[in-house]
Amino acid sequence: MSEPRDNAWAPVIESDIRDIIAASGNTLIQPEYVACASSRCTVAGLVDQTSAFDSCVIGSWLGDALIFRDAFSYTCIDEDAAGKQRFVVFVDSERAP
Repeated sequence: MSEPRDNAWAPVIESDIRDIIAASGNTLIQPEYVACASSRCTVAGLVDQTSAFDSCVIGSWLGDALIFRDAFSYTCIDEDAAGKQRFVVFVDSERAP
């Protein structure tokens, strides 16, 4: 991330993101990395290789949770790396009021 970390905002949003993923009840994914800066976040982890999980659904969960303002976008990547199915979701948004 190229923006500075907002140490008052980022930990709260990181926790919210982890809670949203946990509340989904989806056992096919295992988030390993959640990091935010000032308005951007990255979420990454592993996916059960026997599933056809689309990581873009994580971006939808975050958008539906309304922890960000209207200017919300995300990019999702699913990849096979070193024999493991991985996902990365980049969130770019204005901060919640």
